[in-house]
Amino acid sequence: MKNFLTTSVIYLNNLAILEVVGIDSILLIQGQGSAQINHATEYFSPLCSFCTPLGKIIANSRLIRVNKYCYWILIHSTILKTLFIHLKKYTNFYKKVKINFRNDIYLLGIIDINRKYFKKKTNIKKLPFLPGELNIENNFYLIYHNGINRIIVITYKYNMKYLISKFSKLELKYWLLNDIQSGFIFLDITKSNMLLPQMINWETLGGISFKKGCYTGQEIIARVHYIVKFQKRLMRFYKENNSILYIKKYSVLLFSNTEYGIIELIGLIQNIKNIYLNNTINILSLPYDIKRLNPEELIIHI
Repeated sequence: MKNFLTTSVIYLNNLAILEVVGIDSILLIQGQGSAQINHATEYFSPLCSFCTPLGKIIANSRLIRVNKYCYWILIHSTILKTLFIHLKKYTNFYKKVKINFRNDIYLLGIIDINRKYFKKKTNIKKLPFLPGELNIENNFYLIYHNGINRIIVITYKYNMKYLISKFSKLELKYWLLNDIQSGFIFLDITKSNMLLPQMINWETLGGISFKKGCYTGQEIIARVHYIVKFQKRLMRFYKENNSILYIKKYSVLLFSNTEYGIIELIGLIQNIKNIYLNNTINILSLPYDIKRLNPEELIIHI
């Protein structure tokens, strides 16, 4: 991986914001998402998935509370319209709610942060440092994202230009490589309505609240959690550029080139024997244990 010498900024054009606004926004999100809506505060941005009645993920996301009656849903940009259509179906039950595309909002990734240097260059007083921690300051929404020393920044055009002018710029591939190494992925449209949350380790990242009431897909998600032992799980591995990748019953979700002739990948593996890389299995470890993490455990530390 690139050896970052200074704080760097990346334009996250792979991500986008869907806004849910109105008095009934809380009821709509609570009835559709896997997160407790009251976990979304001015200090914390929970992970959340929106699923079909059969428990398949339509979109996995982060929730950002803008104010009491306004929430932003951070998702992969290719799935924006799909989630809009899904949530729009339920607005007939919640009259005082609107769903908007926010094309005026920009998303940046800050990677390998030198905190003292960043604060000096931006006059931002506080930076989040725990997973999901949120700091709102001067129209900057800063979220500590899964991974090592990286932050998602949600802001407006004038702030985006200001931030980009202060730091060195990197290509999106470096952020995606960090996603792989973090064992985290925002599903795109090609994988929508195909996977259960547990298949992308969503419960191990704190993305499912098993203490909340009913939401669409909840019965299936809870049942498989307590009954099924998942053999098809998100795993990380690599291959060299000149090696041949043979795959059976397997789906690559994300891949990225490193600077050392290596391609790192993350995907669903049902059986390690179904992967052959020049007769060598190059499985890499994930930075977390495959066990349930209740989101309440994340919030208590913030």
